[in-house]
Amino acid sequence: MDAPRERTPEEKVIRVAPSSSSVRRSLADGEAKYLAAATAKLDSLEYGDPAEFIFDRSGRAAARRSNLRELWVPPTFRTADERNVERDINALWTTTEQCAVVIGHPGYGKSTLARFLTTRFAQEFLASKLDRFAFYVPLASLKLKDRTNQRAIVECAVRAVGLVLDEGALLELEKSLKSATLIFDGLDELPMTHGAGDQIPTRIEAASLIRSVNIPNNESFRTGRLSTIVTSRVADWHEDDRTKIRPAALFEISNFSPEQAKEAVVRWHDVAIRLRAEEGLGTADLEKRKLDVANAISTNSELGAVCLTPLMLNILQTIYSDESRDIPSSVSQLCLRAVDRLFMKKHLLGDQKLLVTDHRSWILDALAEAAFTAQERLAQGGTKILTDEDLRRVSKDTCRLSEATAFETRENLITSIAAHIRRGHGILQPMRRNEYEFAHNVFREVLAGYALAKRPVTQRRGYALLEKWHAPIRYWAGLRAASEEGKNEINAFVGELRGGPGSRTIEAALARAEMLSEVVSVTHGQSLMRDLKQRILATQSELLKWLSRRSLPFSKRMRIGDLLGTLGDPRLEAEFSSRLFWVEAGPRQIGRSTNHITRITKYSSVPASPPIEGMLSRFALSAFLVTNAEYKQFLADGGYKQREHWQSAEGWAWASGDDDVRNAVLNRAWDVAPTHLTSEVLGQRLIAEDFPDQCERMIKRSSPMYWSAPSHNGPNQPVVGVNWWEALAYASWIDARLRKQGKLDKDQQVRLPTEAEWESLAQQLGGDNPYPWTEGAPYENAHLRAAENSEEARALRPCAVGLFPFHSSGLHDIVGNVWEWTLSKAKPYSEETFRQEADVCGLDDRVARGSSWLSSEIEAAEITFRSFDPPYNAYEDLGIRLCVAERGK
Repeated sequence: MDAPRERTPEEKVIRVAPSSSSVRRSLADGEAKYLAAATAKLDSLEYGDPAEFIFDRSGRAAARRSNLRELWVPPTFRTADERNVERDINALWTTTEQCAVVIGHPGYGKSTLARFLTTRFAQEFLASKLDRFAFYVPLASLKLKDRTNQRAIVECAVRAVGLVLDEGALLELEKSLKSATLIFDGLDELPMTHGAGDQIPTRIEAASLIRSVNIPNNESFRTGRLSTIVTSRVADWHEDDRTKIRPAALFEISNFSPEQAKEAVVRWHDVAIRLRAEEGLGTADLEKRKLDVANAISTNSELGAVCLTPLMLNILQTIYSDESRDIPSSVSQLCLRAVDRLFMKKHLLGDQKLLVTDHRSWILDALAEAAFTAQERLAQGGTKILTDEDLRRVSKDTCRLSEATAFETRENLITSIAAHIRRGHGILQPMRRNEYEFAHNVFREVLAGYALAKRPVTQRRGYALLEKWHAPIRYWAGLRAASEEGKNEINAFVGELRGGPGSRTIEAALARAEMLSEVVSVTHGQSLMRDLKQRILATQSELLKWLSRRSLPFSKRMRIGDLLGTLGDPRLEAEFSSRLFWVEAGPRQIGRSTNHITRITKYSSVPASPPIEGMLSRFALSAFLVTNAEYKQFLADGGYKQREHWQSAEGWAWASGDDDVRNAVLNRAWDVAPTHLTSEVLGQRLIAEDFPDQCERMIKRSSPMYWSAPSHNGPNQPVVGVNWWEALAYASWIDARLRKQGKLDKDQQVRLPTEAEWESLAQQLGGDNPYPWTEGAPYENAHLRAAENSEEARALRPCAVGLFPFHSSGLHDIVGNVWEWTLSKAKPYSEETFRQEADVCGLDDRVARGSSWLSSEIEAAEITFRSFDPPYNAYEDLGIRLCVAERGK
């Protein structure tokens, strides 16, 4: 069988159509100078370049910068027509529209994309692969007054790359506009109205200019496919129809996937290592640093989620250069260290040295008060936007100068502090004239938490009882947890919240848990005083009691599950044997008289009818799905390298990385992808073009498919992204481990359940109900996307196990959360259905049961519903439940 075709690194970045002409005209002088300057100026990261990092640490200025080609990880996009489908950069490059509008949230890399496209156009034009180059036009520096549109655009583009050109060169570039693509960066950075002395256009005027450029058959500008590209923030693009460009193809930048974040870490460090080696210096510390950063964002789910924003990942990689050489263990530490570096340390060699040296605490206090102001407005239903007046006020309110200071000196310093904050330094970003916003919500929340430390306990208590203040309260604890004094303060405040008005509410319980979980994150659970440990135990117990309340909203269930993942989930600490639900031997009936109604042909091919009877020996199912924490032990023990646990030749060949087997399986996966990825397509999580990449990720790996995804890898979430072979191997490994510990009877074995065992047990839970519960609607009893009459949207990720503990059986998630692999082959019911063993060899399809958070089929929540997959498939909503049965049964 042919091996699957690999994409070259070049194709993974961008596919370029060749020029229609094999010979390009010679360059005019203005063009040559602009292209050279654009390539030199724009082909680098604006912030976080490894060259700066290397030379900053050596005490020298960087002689050169790294190029985007080797550093930059291209974003993915969602389009207006496919809101939940990720498209790569080639969707933008190959659009047939004359104008493409790229929108994104702060920190998602809109300007970096604009810079990359400009340099790529230049490189391909100079190599005669394209018939045009591009002008980079940062709209915040565009000046229209007393200029033609052509001159204004050319002058802006020239200034952006640091050029000063004579009149003749400018005229040459104006002529080039007829054949060039224009990249207008930062429509959102323009004001909506003119202020006194403003020379830059309003956003409405800039939009009008861009529309005029896009008029068909325009004699002054190029028309045709991808003649203009415009970038803007999401909120600003949707704010006012007068500033929208139509017609245009709309592309919204997505945040990083875990794989993209990991790739960005590797690229950044590989460049840093190369630069260090070229200086004749050692690189071992950078090799270790690369592993440390990658490990931090994959094992700390909160830190990892924040660093899926390119800006935040860049900040993490850049600030990890302090003398302590430790990676921030929490989001609060990351953000405060970023503020210190970007607002203070970065300016120690510049003209702001005296200001940041003498008034560091003042600057930090003023910035924190600005964040507090924005957070308070937001919590009250207002805006998080700050104005010049706000920044001036907080700078004045936090002034530390004595009353004896001369009035003029005092006012000048207040002005200087406000001006320093107003520059933003990557943390606070200008929105429009005299308005600012924090580049990432987490900066606002962490700094508001810093400001909370200045408030009296009674006021802090009031904020802690408000849900919208829980993040700042959490980060207040994170900032204080590094010292013994801070831990004592947290301990006292948690105790304060356990009594008095409002202390018995879910908001108070969550606030206590938020603070303690941040303490655990910062300290890694080490060196905690006895009182804090007792607080944690009490909070764990309290959260579990809240879960037992049927009236608790789903969003709060999810948050409790996440908090228990950090604090420790006591339910999962019990012995495996005590977490089993036993079913006695006897006759059983499974199936139903009619088939389920489904939109998906796949499910119709494994009918649930007719019902069938048979005998089952005694067996038990585990109370919980296998969690990430449990599966991690299998990985750490080298489970993928232990042949004895891989029960089929095919499974072992796959696990051991046999290229021939993996390629053969990959080609089979491609063939059946249209059948098995239907739910992902219906949910707009994939399109057919994504099938090859998705299949390659599914087959070519050595750990669970979503192991590095912060949304999926919490310790008490079910392990997902595992194929049937992995599920079998894990069961075999647990069997051997328990046997070695003397915790498994000699006539028992741990394995996957058969579907007859699974359905028989589910019937016992539900009685005559089609679901495995006796009261309540599906959405009240399980994490199901397709649950009818749900009062709130389900989160599109697995939740922690056991968040609906309403059943006396103690069996959790038998329906919902994730599908569960079974031993059984996907065949019509027959006498073999009740055999409590299975042939594990071959590539036969295997049955999965239980529905999931992703499944769109309403009837999938019923206990008779069947699904199936080949043994090599793995999904983000397919996991493992274990069975204990008699050997050979």
